[in-house]
Amino acid sequence: MQVVISLVVLGVALYVIVKAVDDGSKKWAIGAAGTIVGFWLRGV
Repeated sequence: MQVVISLVVLGVALYVIVKAVDDGSKKWAIGAAGTIVGFWLRGV
């Protein structure tokens, strides 16, 4: 279940990073993507 949630959040974050117009949206999306990657690199 963690993998599915991570992939959904990461997918949404990447979409927002690519398509976002304002900086506020990009900031939370980059933060969310970094959190997900850090979570999995830490080794659940």
